[in-house]
Amino acid sequence: DWERYPKGRIEHGELLIEVKGLAVKVAIVPENFPKETLVTGSVFKLQVNQTELYPHFLLAYFLSKYGVGFRHRCLTNTLIGFVSKTDLYDIPIPLPGLSTQAQVSDLVSDALKRRSEASELIAAAESRLISALELDGLDLSPSKTYSRSFRELEAGRRLGAEYYMPCKARALEALAAMPHKLLSDHAP
Repeated sequence: DWERYPKGRIEHGELLIEVKGLAVKVAIVPENFPKETLVTGSVFKLQVNQTELYPHFLLAYFLSKYGVGFRHRCLTNTLIGFVSKTDLYDIPIPLPGLSTQAQVSDLVSDALKRRSEASELIAAAESRLISALELDGLDLSPSKTYSRSFRELEAGRRLGAEYYMPCKARALEALAAMPHKLLSDHAP
């Protein structure tokens, strides 16, 4: 597909805007993203002339209530929403001075960096916890499908589907099988 669909190739710093379905997702291709990545027709790619407009400023605008509102106005079709390229180009974008755009861009870049760091720290903490609880060999991958009877829902007094995921049941069973002194061993 890389050779057959050159228009689908992404570049670092490009804005990606979902234009089909709910059409609510907007993102910037980060520097650490794999180079040979393609996007589908449900995503519009936008390169910004960085001498006039900072990409992270535009990202912040599209994610703000005003950018979301203008994109929602452009949605057409009652079955599957769609925003046309011409409608996207017609969305008014405020253009403050480059220094203001730079400040907003720096804040957005910093927020994205911190979010990425937080995700990495959470993943490391989860890994350490699983290792400390000696659950390394346990398969915690989510199942694509599962079902529960109404009696199970009633007994659990919970309706959230996530609560009844088989991987969570396996984790709870493994934790229940552990000796009860686990917490008392680490008490101060």
